[in-house]
Amino acid sequence: MRRKVEKLSRAQRRRTPPPFAQYLYHRVMAWTGVDTLAVLWLEPSSYYYASRLSLVLYGPYRDARTYAGPWPIIAHPPCGPWGQWAWKSLESKKDGMIALDLVHRYGGVVEQPLGSSLFRKHGRAGHILERVNQGDYGHLGQKATLLYFVL
Repeated sequence: MRRKVEKLSRAQRRRTPPPFAQYLYHRVMAWTGVDTLAVLWLEPSSYYYASRLSLVLYGPYRDARTYAGPWPIIAHPPCGPWGQWAWKSLESKKDGMIALDLVHRYGGVVEQPLGSSLFRKHGRAGHILERVNQGDYGHLGQKATLLYFVL
C-alpha cells in the first residue's frame, strides 16, 4: 500500500522514480526526434545521474536557470511555490516561470504535482497536459502529477 505523500520526507517526495524518468525521456525523444535532452532542476540523488541515457544534466552543481539550449528539456522545477502549501514555501516562483519559458523555447515537458497553479497561471493554451500517478511508476506515495508537453 502506498503512503500519503505528506508522510514522506522531502527527499522521498522529490525523488523521481527511474521508470517515470524513463517514461518522460522516451516520450520526449519520440516526439522531438533529437538524440539528446536536457534535464533541469535535478535533485542530488536523481536517477538521471546514474542513467545511461543521452542527457545534459542541470542539478545542484549546474544552475538550470542558465540553460541556453539547444535541446528539448525535461524540467522538474520546485513545486513548493505553486502548490497547496505555497504560503509556506521559501523557494522562488521564478524557477517555475523559467521552466515554462524554456519548454516553450526548446520543447519538452515540465512536471508539477496535481494542484500546482503554475500551468494555470503561466501556461499557454493548446499544449498537451497529461495527468499521471508517479505511484504507478514506483514512487513511494500516490503522487498525482501534471505534465505540460510542448512539441
